[in-house]
Amino acid sequence: MKTIAIMQPYFFPYIGYFQLIHSVDSFIIADDVQYIKRGWINRNRILLDGKPYYITLPVERGHLRDNINQRSFSLEFKKGQQKILRQLSHAYRKATYFSEVMRLVEQVFACEERNVARFLTENLRKVCDYLGIETHILIYSKITNNTDGLAAQDRVIAMCRIMNANHYINSIGGIKLYDRETFERQGTKLSTTARIKLKK
Repeated sequence: MKTIAIMQPYFFPYIGYFQLIHSVDSFIIADDVQYIKRGWINRNRILLDGKPYYITLPVERGHLRDNINQRSFSLEFKKGQQKILRQLSHAYRKATYFSEVMRLVEQVFACEERNVARFLTENLRKVCDYLGIETHILIYSKITNNTDGLAAQDRVIAMCRIMNANHYINSIGGIKLYDRETFERQGTKLSTTARIKLKK
């Protein structure tokens, strides 16, 4: 049974995202979906002085309907990264594994790519390497552009056909988006992420 999952890229996403990657044979980054302003694509949240605080990589202005792979980080990109490094140092310098994780963040920030989708893909691959996740990571727009105009569920089913996958694993947060019976009629099993323990 070949399993796949599809998700848009996030900036240092939550642990469940990596559990999803680890649970499939191929993980497909949905880079050709609409960029969401004030979402988790270019920002995250840390605890700073005990309170939630947003860290953000600045993105250039663009059209509201632009896809993630059509957006670029602004010229203030590197300054934004340096600011985040200072914030992380202030917030977590006494935490266990601080030095090790900061080296990982610095490695991610060493990427010179300003395209949002390509930078975040590199981000995810480096974190997966750190966690010991060996799942094959693919880019949706490089596999096909023949699903434009399809509804989200139909896009997923079409990708399962292209990848010869008979099992689609969805994130827990997206459990209400798809209909299990529709997938089964197409010969594809639909399930949600199993809770697993990562190597680190």
